[in-house]
Amino acid sequence: MEIFIQHQPIITWAKQALHAYGYNTNVDVELVLETPWSCVIKLFNQKECFYLKQCPVDLLIEAKVIQILRQSCNVTNIPSIIATNPALHCFLMTACGDQTVRTFFAGKLQPDLLINGITVYKSLQKASSNYIDRFIGAGVLDWRLQNFPTLYQKLIYGTYKNILLKYKFLTIEQIAELQKLQSAFNDTCKKLSDFKILDCLNHSDFHDNNILIDNLTKEIAIIDLGEVTIGNPLLSLSTCLRTIADRYQLQPKDEAYIKLKSAVFEDWDIANQDLPKILELIAKILPIYFILNELRLIQVCQDPSFSHTRSDKFRKGYNLFLSTMESKS
Repeated sequence: MEIFIQHQPIITWAKQALHAYGYNTNVDVELVLETPWSCVIKLFNQKECFYLKQCPVDLLIEAKVIQILRQSCNVTNIPSIIATNPALHCFLMTACGDQTVRTFFAGKLQPDLLINGITVYKSLQKASSNYIDRFIGAGVLDWRLQNFPTLYQKLIYGTYKNILLKYKFLTIEQIAELQKLQSAFNDTCKKLSDFKILDCLNHSDFHDNNILIDNLTKEIAIIDLGEVTIGNPLLSLSTCLRTIADRYQLQPKDEAYIKLKSAVFEDWDIANQDLPKILELIAKILPIYFILNELRLIQVCQDPSFSHTRSDKFRKGYNLFLSTMESKS
């Protein structure tokens, strides 16, 4: 991808940071990704590789999250921050893999490798659980289940409702349907909370394209930690399971799906007899979790042209929520 003139200020800063920290500044530069919420640039030579990421100010929290994970939680399967520039909304980090496992799969899922990625991510989640206050103090959103009723209230009466109507994601009539379900949703959150599953850091976009693999060692790393929250770990893991099932056309009876589902839900101190009920409750909450994540991204980007491209995601979330809430509790 071509480097444009608007990228030059952050590239210049990145090279200055490399020099200041004793790295070789004789690097090639390649634009890896540019979206409304992220610009990622690769700086590399034959011996070293670095990534420069620029994002909206609210997602700059990623650098702090990585530092807390490394320094307090002893998590190493993530990038390492070299320097941060708040004025330019960017940070510089070391590489921690060669390609995403999605690229590595080349369209053909390798369940065991993905399970390895899920296991690494679960270890990160569990390591974060003792430092919830530190993450929240750094600006990570508190989406624990006891706070979901308040988030739902914003969705149907408050600031989120205004966004839904402004961009015509939902109609007044559809929001009225959500209002009717407020009590039932709150009760669902309470029931899931009663199982006392460990709260921890949740990657809001965890899937095979945010898992890296080292081509030589086959070690796994987790990236893109800007859209994180504190909450129930099964929300992001269940989202990952659904994303993978959709992408690779897996059915619940498929061996690969069964193995992935087991990897997601094991090791959370869940009794076998409780799992069906937990799965039912998670299914009811996930659509609202999807919608809240989309709203967060729209607020962060503040780009009307981008916002109008997300309408279908809201409609799907809304329809899924109504269908799951109609099922027998």
